[in-house]
Amino acid sequence: MSNIREIYRSDRGKASCFIEVAAVIVLVLALAFLPAGVLHGEELISADGLIESDTAQAEGDDDAFKDLEASRAVNEKTAGPSADVSEVAMSQEEMIWYVRGISGKLENIRLYSGMEQIPVSEAGLLGEEGGPAPKTLILIDNSNSVAHAFPDGPDRINAILTRLIWNHQIGERFAIKTFNEQTQTVLDYTDNYDELRLKLENIIYQDQDTYLRNVLFEQIHALMNDGEDAYKRIVLVSDGTDDSRLGVTYEELTDLINREDFFLPIYTVAPDYLPAESELDKLFALSRRTDTPYYFLPSYDVPTDVADGIVADGHRIAYFRIPIPVEYRTGEFRGFTLSVTDPDGTYTLNHTLMMPPSRENEIAQVQSEKARLAQEEKEAARAYSQSETEAERARQEEMAQLTSRVDELEKNGGAAQTLSDLEERIKALENQNVVRESEEERQKEEAALGGADAADPNETETEVYGVRSDLMEEMLVENRDYFFVRSIRSVIWVVMGIILLMLIGYVIYGDRTRKNRREFEELSDSEQSQELPPDLTKPLTKGVILYDPVQPQIRYSIGIGQDQVIGRLRTRCDIAFPLDHFMAGRQARIFFRDGKVFVENLDSGDTLKLDDVPVQGTRELANGARLTLGMTKLTVQYE
Repeated sequence: MSNIREIYRSDRGKASCFIEVAAVIVLVLALAFLPAGVLHGEELISADGLIESDTAQAEGDDDAFKDLEASRAVNEKTAGPSADVSEVAMSQEEMIWYVRGISGKLENIRLYSGMEQIPVSEAGLLGEEGGPAPKTLILIDNSNSVAHAFPDGPDRINAILTRLIWNHQIGERFAIKTFNEQTQTVLDYTDNYDELRLKLENIIYQDQDTYLRNVLFEQIHALMNDGEDAYKRIVLVSDGTDDSRLGVTYEELTDLINREDFFLPIYTVAPDYLPAESELDKLFALSRRTDTPYYFLPSYDVPTDVADGIVADGHRIAYFRIPIPVEYRTGEFRGFTLSVTDPDGTYTLNHTLMMPPSRENEIAQVQSEKARLAQEEKEAARAYSQSETEAERARQEEMAQLTSRVDELEKNGGAAQTLSDLEERIKALENQNVVRESEEERQKEEAALGGADAADPNETETEVYGVRSDLMEEMLVENRDYFFVRSIRSVIWVVMGIILLMLIGYVIYGDRTRKNRREFEELSDSEQSQELPPDLTKPLTKGVILYDPVQPQIRYSIGIGQDQVIGRLRTRCDIAFPLDHFMAGRQARIFFRDGKVFVENLDSGDTLKLDDVPVQGTRELANGARLTLGMTKLTVQYE
């Protein structure tokens, strides 16, 4: 025990040292980047008003994000012991709140928006008679990697999903879909549970590419926009394998499921697959973001425990049907506070929602917009017509003047050159009339076909604002060069600061480590010098001791009459080795019978050995016997 305490002291010293070094690194990074950011902001504002507006917009987005995070923090603090708004189904006339964590009889239900109380027309627990029925999508990756994670992989998955379907809530509908690069519907939403069970048994697992993120995004988006007010959830069976190189990211998935008006629960059921461990962690993170349990199948000896957990989580959901007052239908955000009491206590939940616009407002807005556009078109046509009329009148007057001038010159015998020039001018005016008339006909034809091509705005903008564009380009180039120099300088300072902090941390940590190591070695030598070699001739009178032959001071004592389970899982074993991943969750049982001690293999594999011989079933333990469990070795000593 003294050695263990010394190890604890040493580890605590290391942890505190790492915390100090990490804090100093964060401080240096903040000091290094803050001045550069401030200078960049000043330079942008002084360079161009457009960039200044972009900066202001970014600051506004940051403020909105902070407000949203603060609102969520308030929700977490003001909610009951574990209650939160899971989903909100919104229509034009009413909304349904689904709240997870509330169970039992609901009393004292009150909903407020500001100081105004809003009536709740209906409330109850999900699955009760007359309430909204749940809607569950079972999404299965039918790849060979999922099926071959266990010797009985498909049977184990079918057992979980079959039990989930048979323990359905009243009126619950299920859909079964498999996916590779796209989604295949095995059976659409139905409450025919016999047919669902048969379809599960007929799913074929195969070698295929899997586009997990794209498929999951598509299915979540479809559930969000199906127009139903049912409580929706997804049960995803996947090992995390994702062969897609382009498309949706996990950040986009997180944003989609974290919408204020929709929070879709995703239950992840995952077998073990080492090549996709990092992707599997991201899947589990999605479940955590929705406050939904996720299940790693190697941790469950009884697969149906997974289905029981999903069913139990679904029975802790209450629903509240709320009519939307007409004056609230403005298309704007509005905050609500729900207070409800059940046998476990009183819950207060705050939630902000985008209200639907009223149909009258929508129609009025559309009609107003159409009228405005029609008026603008009329004014433009009137102005164009006036300008064309004036130009035509000027051309007609000029032609009349030129014609009379030609007649006068012909009568008086004018110069031939002058007559020729006047006739050419008259022809030019006539050609302009012809061109104008043909242009009007072409525009009428294009308008009739609805495909009139607009002039290229880029050319016009370049001609009018050519000088302005050149100036902006020069300013942007100067800003870009300045940003690059500032960024390189900031990076150099940060690297130098990190190197300096690493040297300081090495000096501090090395001194502490050497001191702790000397104290530990002195204590270990003093204890080991007092130890005697095990007496292998001692009879079994009190029990047995299991000790590590490399570190004999680490011992586990088992008295006569006790049954002790050894394995990797702390929650299910008396003696646990959580870091030994080669050991089964429940590997072996040590027990006494008729004055003898025995070991029983609780796992079907050969990871339990007695004196280097695999153990199947039960074997007697002799004094001095050597047990191997995964990568852990223990020696048996009678006492």
